[in-house]
Amino acid sequence: MMKQQVIDIVQVGMGPLGVALAKHIESRSRFRTVGAIDISEDLVGKSLSELDPELIGDLKIVSQVKELSSGHGAQVIALTTVSKFEQIYKQIESLAFMGLPIVTSCEELSYPWKTQPELSTALDGLAKKSGIAILATGINPGFLMDTLPLTLSSVCQSVESIKIERVQDASKRRVPFQKKIGAGLSPNQFQKQVQEKNIRHVGLSESIWMLGDRMGWDFEEVSDDIEALVASQDCGSADVSVPAGYVHGVKQIGRGIYRGQEKVRMEFIAGLDIKTGSFDRVSIEGNPSLVSTIEGGVHGDVGTCSVLVNAIPSLLKAEPGLHSMADIALCSFQG
Repeated sequence: MMKQQVIDIVQVGMGPLGVALAKHIESRSRFRTVGAIDISEDLVGKSLSELDPELIGDLKIVSQVKELSSGHGAQVIALTTVSKFEQIYKQIESLAFMGLPIVTSCEELSYPWKTQPELSTALDGLAKKSGIAILATGINPGFLMDTLPLTLSSVCQSVESIKIERVQDASKRRVPFQKKIGAGLSPNQFQKQVQEKNIRHVGLSESIWMLGDRMGWDFEEVSDDIEALVASQDCGSADVSVPAGYVHGVKQIGRGIYRGQEKVRMEFIAGLDIKTGSFDRVSIEGNPSLVSTIEGGVHGDVGTCSVLVNAIPSLLKAEPGLHSMADIALCSFQG
């Protein structure tokens, strides 16, 4: 068996997800972080080992590309900064001159052709002009609620409808995620944050459109509704306390309607007081019908880092342009 070549990565964004990704990369023999960039004044100049004791080496964080070591030899950029397409577009513009493919965790970029068509066309053009492939992925969107159902549908002669459920005990997730689902807010505060679009699982609509396009369902309606999960008793995590009557999480329902019928239904539930326990489930009505359940669910942070890294070998072979997980073969674990 031939020895696999090490793939060198420049990481952009060294917040909690970036640090988790660095630890993941360090645990893999086939991948290596050779550069780290972040604009935060609190991070610039620090070594990765200063960010987390599990990280080794003296690689220091810089604030911009030109400060990277000239001999970094990177083959790909891992961009873990923001969730919004408009913001990531500007960041990709500033990185495209490096001529390196980009894998990113930006949720709105996972399948943006229907939600933001003009920006999608512009970014695809930028990628082709720069000769780079771009892919946004993660555990969700990117796998559990879109790529996995598509893969499971491969054994079906026909598909009538798809239902995906992701239920998470958020007490085991990072604090930013717990805050992101509104844990600890009053119901009124929660509703205000929803109106300001600060609380929502980003990417549900993108996942619905990916399924619809691949299944041949040109949806006349895609909806994404959010409601608070209110604690019936005091609960919380090691970092967030939730009194009874306050919000401990979020329930988000996405629907794709085609010819008056609900063809895709997505239920995303995350909270600090989840009685059922965590699970991920895909139910397909068709020929044959099937149900696939991952008991205990997939840990979001571990899963996101894994999908980001496992997509890199295929991304390196991809044609220049903006891609989705429906275009890229996800490699199995390889060192």
